[in-house]
This record gives sequence, structure tokens and C-alpha cells, in this order.
Amino acid sequence: MINIPIFLKEYDNQMDKESRSRFDEVYSEIEKCYKSKAKGCMYTAISKLSPDNYQEICEHFNITQDSTITQDFQFLKKYFIDDDK
Repeated sequence: MINIPIFLKEYDNQMDKESRSRFDEVYSEIEKCYKSKAKGCMYTAISKLSPDNYQEICEHFNITQDSTITQDFQFLKKYFIDDDK
């Protein structure tokens, strides 16, 4: 399992200013969505991170604009959280 904080720190060290600016912009939009407790946060996040093929990604993982935060966290738990620790 990838250690996400270490991965992001290493990725952050390699970003140029333009990439860092884009990363901060996208992260800020995603964070606002989650803090507002709106529906479709994961859908919004994917659409910002992968604007060219977000619809295919969301369809593949059954993520919709009406997904609740609880459903989004279930998605994250299923794919990104190691229960063995």
C-alpha cells in the first residue's frame, strides 16, 4: 500500500511553480466541496484532476454527482485504506 503523505511530499518536492499552482488550485476546490458537505464531492474532485476522461472514470467506479460524503468515504476506504494495519 502506498504511504500517501510520503508520496505527496516527494511529489511536492518535484513540482515546478506552474504545477504547484495548479495543484493548489485543484486541491482548494476539492477541499471547499468537502467542507460544504455537498453531494458529488468525489465526482467534482475527479473532474478537476482528470478533466479529459473524468466521466469514464466516474462511470467505472459508480461515482455520481449525487454521491454523498459517506458514499465517497466508502469508496476511499475500499480502494485506499489498508484495514490490515
